[in-house]
Formats: sequence, C-alpha cells, structure tokens
Amino acid sequence: MKISCHFPLLLLASLLLLGSCTKNIPAEASIFAGNNQETPLGSRQSEPLQLRVTNNKGEPIEDVEVSFQIAIGSGTFDNGTFEARSKTNSHGVAQIYWTLGRENRSQKVRAEVDGLNGPALEFFGQPAYLEDSRDNQLYLLTEMGGQIWMGENLRYQANGSLVNPDFPATIYGRLYTWNTANLVCPADFHLPSLSEWDNLVQSLPYDEGGPARLLKATSGWILSSDGIDALGFKVFAAGDYLTAQGEFRGLSEYGIFWSNEADGTQNAHYKILDYDDENMRGASYSQSNFAACRCVQD
Repeated sequence: MKISCHFPLLLLASLLLLGSCTKNIPAEASIFAGNNQETPLGSRQSEPLQLRVTNNKGEPIEDVEVSFQIAIGSGTFDNGTFEARSKTNSHGVAQIYWTLGRENRSQKVRAEVDGLNGPALEFFGQPAYLEDSRDNQLYLLTEMGGQIWMGENLRYQANGSLVNPDFPATIYGRLYTWNTANLVCPADFHLPSLSEWDNLVQSLPYDEGGPARLLKATSGWILSSDGIDALGFKVFAAGDYLTAQGEFRGLSEYGIFWSNEADGTQNAHYKILDYDDENMRGASYSQSNFAACRCVQD
C-alpha cells in the first residue's frame, strides 16, 4: 500500500487552520473594569463599563461584538438609548459609557457577547452620596443642569439654624438664616446663586405639571399637590420661620430656599415652590428669617 507523502502536510495544514479558527472563537468573558461605580443620579459615570473577551488559551480576541442593555433603571448610553453595541479592541476589551438613571436604587446593565453561550455579564451602578465630615450625615447627589446638587435639604446643626418641632429634620432638614446658610454648606459645595437656580429649572424636561411637579417629593404637600420627584431632587414643603413674628409657617404648603445673593443690606433673594403654583418663583425677604438650604458642588 502506497502512502502519499502529502498526507503529513495536509494534516499539518488542517491543524494550523483549526488552530487559527479556534483562536478567534470567544471562550470566556469577564468584567474588566467599571463595575459598582457610585454616581450622582442622572450623571455620566466617570469610568466606562469594560469587559474582556478571550479564547480557550486565555488570549484576547479583537473585533468581537458585545451588546449592552439597561436592565434596571432609566439610564442611557451615550447614544441616548437603552441598548448599544461595542466591539472589542486589540486587548479584547469592549467598553461603553453609562449615564445613571434617576432612581435612588442600585441599577444594572446586562452585557452579552456574540458567539458566547452562557449567562450575561451584569454591571451594577450605585447612587452617590455626599458624606458631611462634620457630622457624618449623608446626602443623595443628583445632576441638574450640568451641576451636582444635594438631593436633600441640609441638616447640619449650626448657630443660626432651627428645626420645626412638628416634623423631623431627617426628612425636612433644618432652617437657616441667610448669613448662616452662606457658611454651612459642606466642603467643596456652596449656596447656589440665582443663576444656578435658574439654570436648574431651565434644564428640566417638559411636564404638564410644570417644574414644581418634577421637583416636589411624592408626599407631604397639602391639597393633593404632591410631586413625582422625577429627578431625585425631592423637595419637601418645609416652610420657613419668620423671626419678627417668632413663628413657623408654611409647613406642607411651600419650600423656600436661600440663594447666595443679597437684596440690599437687610434682605436676601430666595426661590420658592408653593403648593398651588406649577413654577419655581423668586422673591426676597429679611436675612434674619430662616429658610431651607440646598448646596451645589463648586
């Protein structure tokens, strides 16, 4: 029986071809970076979500399609959608940027690799909180109009502040004189200017109930005037305190927030959300009165 001398060459060529094919077949995918980032609500994460795809030898594979889908939360990718695709680079890494949704909860993205069986990879994103080093209070952070705002009223106890005894400061925060409000924001945050308040309102999406409905908390307002807290700003009707009259007023009716701008030598400008008004209005009154304080990042 005559054996062809070409047989070993054919076998070698087949093995080389098989090795070349399997080299580009995904065998494993793993999370590479970007998992469990803490991000202000509505803000783009600082680092991309990254996963790495390798073959059965643990070598990276280039040009593999990966699909990403928002699984929990109302966040989006850079293309403004809930789904996006990306290809692996020469290091076998595919990446995408995620803007966190407005829900104050853990959110999730699922990632599936083309040609790879098995469960999807899951990336999680967490809401970011500011920790006030002075008293260890935590404040939810939310992005509004390109700035990072505290999503809760300030609760720091300082001279020149009061608490309405009828409702807890943990929900409604404390009330501050204007001079105190200008001094008490946590490090790297400040009392907002009128233009920063206006920019916040102008950045809001359209809603038939106006800006007030988007900003108000879902409870605590009289006459069925609760909001939907669509953006994580959660305004409660904390009212204020009039020093000259010596009385709290407006609880459950309105929320008043200081700006950092004086109006003459005795008064200062503020913004107000009222139970019967769909817009945020501006006015001024005595700097000695007590109103709520929201802080915005420097």
